[in-house]
Amino acid sequence: MKLVLAVVPPVAREPVMSELLAQGFLVTALLGAAHSVEEHRATLFIHADDDAVPRVLDLLRSRVGPSGGGAGAFVLAVDGFERL
Repeated sequence: MKLVLAVVPPVAREPVMSELLAQGFLVTALLGAAHSVEEHRATLFIHADDDAVPRVLDLLRSRVGPSGGGAGAFVLAVDGFERL
């Protein structure tokens, strides 16, 4: 199980979230500003099984690659998940 933290332009947040949710991923968004620049960004927290991470990264590349404003993604291992 992995957690993908994707930092995307705010205009990409809704279309990317919609597509991820349509594909069955659990997604949460957090809006904020980076300290090094005054540009606002959105951080998406995406839960994905290990074998689905390439699909998530491909979707991010296609929606917010260099021509779409760019993005950064961290892929973290998750020991467990509980819906509360």
